[in-house]
Amino acid sequence: MTPDALRTLYDYHYWELHHVWNDCVMQLSDAQFRQDSGYSHGSIHAEVVHLMNGEWLWLARARGQSPQGDLTPADYPDRAGIRTKWDHIETEMRGFVATMNTDTLEAAVHYTLPQGAQVENHVWKILFHILNHGTIHRAEIMAISHQIGGPSFDLSFMQWLMRRGN
Repeated sequence: MTPDALRTLYDYHYWELHHVWNDCVMQLSDAQFRQDSGYSHGSIHAEVVHLMNGEWLWLARARGQSPQGDLTPADYPDRAGIRTKWDHIETEMRGFVATMNTDTLEAAVHYTLPQGAQVENHVWKILFHILNHGTIHRAEIMAISHQIGGPSFDLSFMQWLMRRGN
């Protein structure tokens, strides 16, 4: 994966996250936002916080850090708090991705899991995981939203590229 390809994928990732946030999550009533769907993490609230937590956690690991806790829905009970935290994470992530070159993408990092296991990984694999995790959970948010009567729409990478004229 080239640094430029990675940056393009992160542009897509954040464009879609904002699209899902603005055109789906923010269109839901509070009851819909918190409604347990019985699928994946349950509510859209829990899905969104899980997705945000994954970005926060894996960015720290890509930096060689070892966070030992998670961000939870109880920590972020409303959309305003989630948005504030997620904007901060996005700024951090974009700054980190902007610094990437071939050597830094290939670099090995070490971190410790909460269970105590020591892990060695490559930065590019972690950054790709974050993108994949985002794809999975954006699709789950769309499925839950559709199930509870909220909006859902296409999240295709190709559609995003075509909208940009690429």
